[in-house]
Amino acid sequence: MRKKVGHLGGRKLLASILKSGCAAVAMGLVVELLRRSHILLKAFGEGGERTYFDIGFLPLTAEVLALAVVGASVYFAVAWLLKTNELEQSWRLLARLVAKAFDRKSSNRRTEREISG
Repeated sequence: MRKKVGHLGGRKLLASILKSGCAAVAMGLVVELLRRSHILLKAFGEGGERTYFDIGFLPLTAEVLALAVVGASVYFAVAWLLKTNELEQSWRLLARLVAKAFDRKSSNRRTEREISG
């Protein structure tokens, strides 16, 4: 099979899976600790001994959104600390896309000036 497919890079793949798994575990732990402590609901003026059904839609929505932002931040921070290959590739791709978008805008402005001038 290796002759047909080629080298799969099993060690790099395993390292990547382990790093992503560590980032996911860290994210899950932080989000679960925050959720159980109800710190975010208390920050939004709710919480205490009340149940989720008593709190209301907007505070719960705010808590879920805040937990999602915190979770994503923790995941990317741990992935950055572990120097995951996928994160580096994603940043390079994003930088290339942003540079391309700004290059198009500047070339469009030049074209508009040439037409109007």
